[in-house]
Amino acid sequence: MRGRVEGFDIERVRLHARGCQRDANTPGRMIAQGGRWELREFDSAELARAAAAGGDHDGEWQSAQPNSVIAHRVRRQPGGAAADPLIVPLVDAINPARWFADLDSLTQWDRSSYGPELPLSRAWIEGRFSAIGLEVSAPAFSMPGSGGGQISVNNVIGRWNGTLLPDEWIIVGAHYDSRNSSLSSTTNTPGAEDNASGCAGVIELARVLVANRPQRSILFMCYAGEEQGLYGSKAHVQALQATGDLAK
Repeated sequence: MRGRVEGFDIERVRLHARGCQRDANTPGRMIAQGGRWELREFDSAELARAAAAGGDHDGEWQSAQPNSVIAHRVRRQPGGAAADPLIVPLVDAINPARWFADLDSLTQWDRSSYGPELPLSRAWIEGRFSAIGLEVSAPAFSMPGSGGGQISVNNVIGRWNGTLLPDEWIIVGAHYDSRNSSLSSTTNTPGAEDNASGCAGVIELARVLVANRPQRSILFMCYAGEEQGLYGSKAHVQALQATGDLAK
């Protein structure tokens, strides 16, 4: 946004960097919006509520300072460094058509962590990892259910054991669960952007990297339970702590 917006008190203005959910009950008067941010003006009571909401999984609030840029969009320019001859062949080996095909396959399932189709997408990811030649596992973890209590869901791990430095690990990860504007809905959750594209990228990177027999071990991860609060990645970290592998 460029220019001036008249008729508001800058001291009561907050910038809201929101998540994927649009909430009709968001406090404040809308002044401007773009992408995943909103500029809103609050009364005193709303200011207190906005401050209390800061830092949660769906967004946070920041003060807007007078005469300052609150949001801008930048076009990245190519850097001047020479291409790394070790990296160029890996980049050239990425197959966009294959990546898009995997993305499309993942969007055929409703991948809510609460829904019955999440295990189907998990099995598909396991099959892709297995075909690449990775050691495949699907460790279960618990997370809060949509109606109370706990449910069990699974991360998916495809492991490559390094040829020279197997105790030095690299983790490449994305989450395979999805959601729509409702946190608990189990339908209409294809999640192409968030985050079938990321999981398809993990699978494509696995194909390219494993073909070059990496010296270090690589864990190719697809996490569940991300949309409700990063439960899958937290469970993975806790498992690494329990086995003494967190420092690898």
